Amino acid sequence: MARNPPATPDIVARPTLIFLIFLAVSVVAWLLLPDIGLSSTLVWMGRVLGALLVLGWVGLGVWSARAMQRAGTTADLSTPATALVQDGPYRLSRNPIYVAIALLYLGISLLLGNVWGVLLLPLWLAIIDWGVIRPEERYLEDQFGTPYRTYRERVRRWI
Repeated sequence: MARNPPATPDIVARPTLIFLIFLAVSVVAWLLLPDIGLSSTLVWMGRVLGALLVLGWVGLGVWSARAMQRAGTTADLSTPATALVQDGPYRLSRNPIYVAIALLYLGISLLLGNVWGVLLLPLWLAIIDWGVIRPEERYLEDQFGTPYRTYRERVRRWI
């Protein structure tokens, strides 16, 4: 008997919720735990880099959304994927929206001078990779089969 693919990926939580939880935890840690005493020059450089990363989030986010819109599909994980997007930023990364969200998370952390946000970034990336991207990949393989497998072999997961 043929297996019916799921209507949507079976993710651990919405990426936006994971982002907000990590941002909140990092801010609470930043407010409650002792300051590690970064120099004012380092904080200033972090803020400049943070602002650039937030701008990168805007650019990559808009570029990714437009590519999905042109393909006639959506980034909303609660609705079925209707097309396999392979152009625009999807030529460079299978997950440019998650790369963009990582830029935003790191950018906000640096703008605030929040070392805890920077330290929690690898854990955020691991949870997104394990709990969102990998289930999405299984779903897309079920949904699109060989074209997705070929795309996955050609384009890296992150960057």
